[in-house]
Amino acid sequence: MTPDEHAAEALRLLKMSERLAAVDAANEIARAQVHAILSLRAAAVPRQSGFAPRSEFTSADELNEQLSDDDGEGFRVRDWYSGDDPGKAILDDWDDSDPGA
Repeated sequence: MTPDEHAAEALRLLKMSERLAAVDAANEIARAQVHAILSLRAAAVPRQSGFAPRSEFTSADELNEQLSDDDGEGFRVRDWYSGDDPGKAILDDWDDSDPGA
């Protein structure tokens, strides 16, 4: 290889390295965004056997509709809690695509 060919190859590798670094940075940003979205969603929606205020909803069906997402996944009212703090719904995770749900 001539010195010019070496320089051209080095420049090509440098540009490729810069592109790969940009892709890595974009992937890291995307990972952080997904993590943030999942964290916000987890904080906003009660987890399995969590509680939701009954007073905001007139029926379990209305609450179920609010808690499910467009993919058919979400939470389902298992029962209304009647212990020391009545008026809350006991929730279970569910997925419409799961025939056993």
